Amino acid sequence: MMKFDTQTTLIRFILHCSIILPLLVCSGTGLCGQESKKPKPLETQRPDNDENEQASKNRDLANALGDDMIEKMSRTVRRCAFSKDEQVALRAFKLFARRPGYHQKLGEGDQLELVNKGLESDQLQIFALTILESSEIQDTERHSLFLDFYKSSNPSVSQRALREINSNREQYLQRLISELTTNPLADHKTAFQLIELWGPQAKAALPALIKIYNARKEKAKQSNRPFDYLDILIAVGEIGSESSQAGVQLILDACNEKNDERGSKYVHAGLMSLERVADGRNISVGPIEYNATGVKYAKYGDSLFETYDKNKDGMLSNEETKKMRRPPVGADLNGDGQVSKPELVQSLAGNTEVLVKNSARWSGPSIRREVIGNK
Repeated sequence: MMKFDTQTTLIRFILHCSIILPLLVCSGTGLCGQESKKPKPLETQRPDNDENEQASKNRDLANALGDDMIEKMSRTVRRCAFSKDEQVALRAFKLFARRPGYHQKLGEGDQLELVNKGLESDQLQIFALTILESSEIQDTERHSLFLDFYKSSNPSVSQRALREINSNREQYLQRLISELTTNPLADHKTAFQLIELWGPQAKAALPALIKIYNARKEKAKQSNRPFDYLDILIAVGEIGSESSQAGVQLILDACNEKNDERGSKYVHAGLMSLERVADGRNISVGPIEYNATGVKYAKYGDSLFETYDKNKDGMLSNEETKKMRRPPVGADLNGDGQVSKPELVQSLAGNTEVLVKNSARWSGPSIRREVIGNK
């Protein structure tokens, strides 16, 4: 009589289902046809009832198999997720991402290990991020992980993490300010990037930025070397019209740098920063000209404005964006409380440039791009 290894059979059953079930759903709904190649609008990628529908599926599965069996399945899939075989690990992560009920049966410690494992692999990151979004990991670790995912070289992962960060901007800003203040001489590249992005809305970070400036200046004085503060200057410049006297003085110091290879970048960034201080981050006068990417997103942006710009004033107010299925979090680049069409288009495109080089542009977070590129 043939003997069966119960655990091996269970693993094969789970992995088999993870392949067959999506195909059955796909063939039954016609999603495998030509239409599936069309990208869904960003606003409708994750309908409001997705979570309720998934929760219903989880309850049905638990009722059919029982909580104990679901927990055994979760433990088995978790073990597969840490397999040295990359394809086995990938399959397990996909299963966890599609079925939140599985990883939610694990404890917080196991969920944390699972997300950290996925964070280490470019192939697993998008699934690990999905797991994180529906996990029970506490806020302190959760915030750190979303910041780590934001650093990803995968634009899809980075932008998705940024949406979470932007939706809880004040919490993340306070965390970044604490890190800047605690260790002013450390590498704070991610913090500077987010402060640049948030601009005037990150004005609470100004004292921390000035502290870092003074700490670097003192260290350079002791070593008798010129010090680098271009990243601080750009961050202060993007805060612009909300800057303090100390911030403006830092900008003026940059404008007085020597006009050599090093100093010219500081002068350029300093002058752009003074524009921010005087005018805020407003749209420049002149026609907006989109590049090929911008044209694609502008068409979608037009449809959103047609639907939600009820008073037809060419701007989306806070009340109007709240009625959108997926409000464009972080789209208000100049912090004036409303979203213009160019701001919406840039928000939809993420970090991708949407304007031709010589187009009139809003002052958005572009000092870095104009002075040193996207580094």
